[in-house]
Amino acid sequence: MAAAGPQLRAVIEAALETGLRRGELSSLQWTQVEGLTVHGATFTWAPRAELVLPWPKTKSRRDRRIPISSRLKAILEMRRFDPAGAPLPLDSYVFGNEVGERVKSHKRAWQTAVLKAHGYEPTYTKTLNLTAASRAALATIDLHFHDLRREAGSRWLEGGVPLHTVRDWLGHTSIAQTSIYLAGTMKTQHDAMRQFEERRANLQQLATDVSTGGQKRLQPAVGLERKPNKTAVGRGAAIS
Repeated sequence: MAAAGPQLRAVIEAALETGLRRGELSSLQWTQVEGLTVHGATFTWAPRAELVLPWPKTKSRRDRRIPISSRLKAILEMRRFDPAGAPLPLDSYVFGNEVGERVKSHKRAWQTAVLKAHGYEPTYTKTLNLTAASRAALATIDLHFHDLRREAGSRWLEGGVPLHTVRDWLGHTSIAQTSIYLAGTMKTQHDAMRQFEERRANLQQLATDVSTGGQKRLQPAVGLERKPNKTAVGRGAAIS
């Protein structure tokens, strides 16, 4: 993020909040942002604001809706106006340039940021393509824009979002596809379930001990005195 410019930083954050593919982000228009109303310089959000992706703009060729998170709302608000302070037209592009014109690809900006973030200064040919040395460094790093989509799904799943909902937000056709896609995260989920089961078994054993009167009394630490039992006053000295 530190190596990315303002434009690319907004795209990266949006990808992490929505799980949208690069093409879905670049084609996103303000008409697809449902629930946002602008009154002068004031924003009003509907309780169920959503991003709407019609089927012609999705890889699966199916309509898709994604709730807008509070973080994404802040990103969208910062991009809603042109440099003169006027709201951009509804048919302009959310992650376009300053006046809402479409930016076809963020590929070069992404490659540059990845290289710089890993200590490489990118070099380019006369045709503005990466040189062979920069391409080799990029291949070694092995970080792709599509990884942001997997990261978004992983965060949702680890945050407790049901798997079938993650499937819908990512636009997969089946839960099996989502499970394979987030294989590493599923392992994390199974580890969490194992820990939960162990914890539950311990709690159940504790409840059983209490109900049967079999709970062991705690022994005082060596060198520490126990306070007198008030009910024992008159029956003898306090235990020390």
